[in-house]
Amino acid sequence: MTKKYLANENYLDPDVAYLLGMIVGRGSFTESRGNRRLIIDFPYHALKARGINTTFTQQVHLQLAVNQIRDRIQQLVEAAFDIDTTRTNVRFIMRFMYNSMTWRNLRFITERFQSYRSSTVPRRLFDAPADMQREFVRGLADVCGFVRASNNYHGQHRVYIQIPAQNWRLPISLCYLLQFHLNVPVQMIQWNHPNTRIPNRLNTRLTTREHQVKIFADAFRSIGFCVDYKQDILDELAGYNEANYGTTRRNCNPNPGVHRITRKPRHPEENCDLIPRRIRGRHFDAYWQICRELGCQQYRPIDADQ
Repeated sequence: MTKKYLANENYLDPDVAYLLGMIVGRGSFTESRGNRRLIIDFPYHALKARGINTTFTQQVHLQLAVNQIRDRIQQLVEAAFDIDTTRTNVRFIMRFMYNSMTWRNLRFITERFQSYRSSTVPRRLFDAPADMQREFVRGLADVCGFVRASNNYHGQHRVYIQIPAQNWRLPISLCYLLQFHLNVPVQMIQWNHPNTRIPNRLNTRLTTREHQVKIFADAFRSIGFCVDYKQDILDELAGYNEANYGTTRRNCNPNPGVHRITRKPRHPEENCDLIPRRIRGRHFDAYWQICRELGCQQYRPIDADQ
């Protein structure tokens, strides 16, 4: 018999997991005088999304995608829906008229965080079946994943999952879910830290740019997008990678024994209050050193002959 996955009395299935991914990626809860709202943003940074030979008008195609996503989750949440569109994002606004089981369930599973600026992968997702974990990542990627031909590394195309600069928890937990549970290699995490963002510009101040979890397009194909135009670009870029570079990918390993370290100069912004206290005031020469200090669980010993 197939085991039903329950979080205490709270139910989790692939549709709920997908919604949770959107919430963790770009969701915010508000509650005041019985007015309960869940807001999810679908941002876009350019008017056009470009693959190699394909181009999409983001606002138009994102609006279509959001309408399809609304149809998927509307019955699930039993809330009143509004959709707002601007030149930089499309926004879901869900209004819950009462303290429903759906509202309480979402607040319970998300461990009552208020905003994507402080979110992390819910602990219950790590024990959930793989299909729910994939739906969670797909929901997150639909709202904060970006795929375009310009996101490449020495010609190899990548997906960027962009996480707000205030949130230093989510990149590590997402990376762990991808690599340890779903076997999706992460190439690297580009932290919003002066030693990785602006190592050679000593007079430049650290800004609120996003952290970026970077994954090669072919590696991300096993997850994919529900937003159609993003999936079309992903297929194109993943096919290019596979045809020109093969499909062998290794999980990231923050082991100093397998990395060549390039020493970087100290930067005055290492004490910036945008950096969490745990690593504030410390110097790093590589992104994986930050990962290790923030609790990365991907460290693996390497044999001397490897």
